[in-house]
Amino acid sequence: MRCYWFFTVIQSEFFCIFIYFPSFSFGICSN
Repeated sequence: MRCYWFFTVIQSEFFCIFIYFPSFSFGICSN
């Protein structure tokens, strides 16, 4: 499955949101 990473900075913390295709499952991990 292909994973697309979107990095955003929220309150000095890095959050990565990865979207998996084609299952369209959403996961949010805090680094």
